[in-house]
Amino acid sequence: MVEKCWRIPEAEKLKNERNQTEEDLEKFKIIADTATYGLAITNPEGEFVYVNESYARMHQYTSEELIGKHFSVLYDEEQFKVAERLKNRAAHVGSFVTEEVWHKRKDGAVFPTLMTGHTVKDDRGKILHFTATTFDITERKQTEEALRREKEFSQGLIASMQDGLFVLDSDGVHIDVNPAFCKMTGFSRRELIGVGIPHPYWPPEHYEEIGRAYRKGLAGESENFELNFMRKNGERFPVIVSSSRLKDGQGNIISYFATVKDITEHKKLDQLKDEFISLVSHELRSQLTIIIGALNTALSEEKHLTRDEMRRLLQDASCEAESLSRLVGNLLELSRSQAKCLTLFAEPVDIRNVVKNVVKQITQWNTSHQIVVDFPRKLPSVFADQLRLERVLYNLLENAIKYSPQVGEIRVFAKPESRHLVIGVSDQGIGISVSDQAKLFKLFQRLEDPRVEGVKGAGLGLMVCQRLVEAHGGRIWVESKPGQGSTFFFTLPLIAKEHDIPESGSASYARRS
Repeated sequence: MVEKCWRIPEAEKLKNERNQTEEDLEKFKIIADTATYGLAITNPEGEFVYVNESYARMHQYTSEELIGKHFSVLYDEEQFKVAERLKNRAAHVGSFVTEEVWHKRKDGAVFPTLMTGHTVKDDRGKILHFTATTFDITERKQTEEALRREKEFSQGLIASMQDGLFVLDSDGVHIDVNPAFCKMTGFSRRELIGVGIPHPYWPPEHYEEIGRAYRKGLAGESENFELNFMRKNGERFPVIVSSSRLKDGQGNIISYFATVKDITEHKKLDQLKDEFISLVSHELRSQLTIIIGALNTALSEEKHLTRDEMRRLLQDASCEAESLSRLVGNLLELSRSQAKCLTLFAEPVDIRNVVKNVVKQITQWNTSHQIVVDFPRKLPSVFADQLRLERVLYNLLENAIKYSPQVGEIRVFAKPESRHLVIGVSDQGIGISVSDQAKLFKLFQRLEDPRVEGVKGAGLGLMVCQRLVEAHGGRIWVESKPGQGSTFFFTLPLIAKEHDIPESGSASYARRS
């Protein structure tokens, strides 16, 4: 009787514990199934004994489809090795913390996850289960990839910028510079990052001016400044600095960044333009003064002038008018070329007739130089704009006369070579040094030699020659030694048929009406 009374309470106790366990498990399932992260439990052999709804859904399975399956079904061969390694770690030390593992969905697609795992052991330390919480980080990975690409794009864009760029923190310390700025200043990135005010590219004599501009930029009073910076070698150079500020949500300045344009060449060009305008203005005024003076004298002194005196005055006016016309013509040709609206009216041209016309024009005002035309008996025609070709030859012959001694011989020759006709104008003048040869075809350049002081000209002729020759698909160059004269060569393509027009990126072709 006593024994029976003892067994009934024990059985009830076990029943109550079982009921409690089932209730606890049911509560756990309710909580786990509503979780947004995945939760899975396997037995020691790696077979699923429980997965929550989130875990099953992220793998495109139902919970029932996964229960009893080995966890390897969710990995490819490579990632299964990773998961097995993590399982062994958990078995050895009790857990693993937040590892990135790629899982495989039911359709075979893989996706990134973050996993944390633990072991469940009994009182004697025997492993009963493995648990794993899993987060699908596909969206985070996509965001990271987008940010990475955006960063690479931004860095690539900054690195490829032609203008310099520097970024400062709120205290004026460099936190970034691009390659263009390093090249511009001569300072390496390592030499600039972390360096504060005064910056090493600030010339000491301009500290106050640059500091004032920097403070205005920080205050947002101005965004563009023309300043002088200093290269590492001490050379000063002019720049345009365009600045911007980056603020946080409270309006505090986080960083200050600016693009820097080196305007050294722009300044030089402005100076050259000023000199050019002054030179051209002088040439125009000089020629107009002669023309007006000659005509006024002819008109006012008509009764007192002999026929020969009147003729000389009119010849002087005519000669200067022709010279003025050529100067204006060169200016127009250069302007068309600069604006990329140069049109060539090309046709088959006999170079002999072109040279004959130009020599005739020149001998009207110059009789002191002998011009020798040395052409072979047979010369193929070129396909060219005859008026432009005459301008090229006139400029070259006029140039040769200017820099040749009186009564000197000037030779014009031509010879066919392969697919081109080579035309040359040779003089017996003072010659040209190598340093002067390098700048002959540049804008607004004239020969600097004390022996030719007083020679008139705006320094346009050779530049115009180069533009017109290249527009025809040819090239122009000079061969010269000081004291041994000079020879200017240029080429024109030999065109077999009229419609075979040479390629040119600086001109278009048309027919004269």
